[in-house]
Amino acid sequence: MKKYRMVEHDEMNHLLLAKIMKVIAMVHHYQVPQFLLHNLTDVKTLTDEHIMNCVNGWNSVLREHKGLFDEKLIEKIAININSIILWHASGEAVLNHGDFHLDNVLIDDEENIVICDWQSVSTGDVSNDLAFFLSRLNVDRFVISERVVIDQYLKAVYELYGKILDSKAIYSHMSASTLITSFVFWHEYLHGASEEMVGKIYEKIVQSISVDMFPRP
Repeated sequence: MKKYRMVEHDEMNHLLLAKIMKVIAMVHHYQVPQFLLHNLTDVKTLTDEHIMNCVNGWNSVLREHKGLFDEKLIEKIAININSIILWHASGEAVLNHGDFHLDNVLIDDEENIVICDWQSVSTGDVSNDLAFFLSRLNVDRFVISERVVIDQYLKAVYELYGKILDSKAIYSHMSASTLITSFVFWHEYLHGASEEMVGKIYEKIVQSISVDMFPRP
């Protein structure tokens, strides 16, 4: 019986990234199970109450670092967040892991990779898993660009299935996914966080809204 262990962050390199991207590419090409089929057409936008809770949550976090971050940015995002969600949902929906980050990647002595913790499995654009994986890496101080992740993913898909994907579309959807996830969830985890950590998430938001291929404030 094989034994697997968690991947340590200091082990991360481009060769390991390539192996991880190959595994997540395989996940995205699995058949969507019956119990998730309704998600393929069920697009959930945010209620006004939810949007306001996100705005208040973010402003509370930013005020802990008074004067360093522009609170108006969050309010501008709130105005268009549902338009961005609907645009993002227009991409091809595939099976998503839903909580894809390095702590959920296991490796054996022969460097075979498996992904664990499937309680958040869902459907959506491939960029959802890629964007979340990248955001967690960057927050954990392993700096790598979207382009490197996308290139490794495109290479994996081509080698496995002979498919050529649109890198610009993936990049735009990654930006949208990052923006949505950051607006909706990250404020819940940033109370009491350092200026550096808040700054990393904030800068990703700024970077995401600069993309020209989806609706933005």
